[in-house]
Amino acid sequence: MVMKWYPLFIVSIIALVLSGCSDHARTEFETASGMLLPAELKEEESYDDGKFVKTSSFQAGADVLNSFIGKNNFEKFTILQVPQFWGINYLKEKPDLNNISFFYFKSGSSENISWICIADMKTNRLWTEIKYPGKAAY
Repeated sequence: MVMKWYPLFIVSIIALVLSGCSDHARTEFETASGMLLPAELKEEESYDDGKFVKTSSFQAGADVLNSFIGKNNFEKFTILQVPQFWGINYLKEKPDLNNISFFYFKSGSSENISWICIADMKTNRLWTEIKYPGKAAY
């Protein structure tokens, strides 16, 4: 009798794990930053090295992104404020930090982590990143 349900059990566990993968990056960033990401954001890709950095990219409509950056008091990039963003090394869809005229950001840190959220209003893309500086030398 146990063998009859075993394949169904395995498939259920795999489905549960896979369905939670895309929300994990979102949930962890929300916890770190204290900001709730809009439900309308569609995760495009995510990278987690398991040690020092977790970075993701999302796509959304212009109205959703405008509302999000306004509600959370994002700052407009200036040449002097271009932050260090490790996602450039890992993600396929990267922010073009050489062309920052449409970019906004918000960042923060605590004793154990630092985080940044970058919004590109030209492409309607949002990048999030959590760094664990206590585990790596900068």
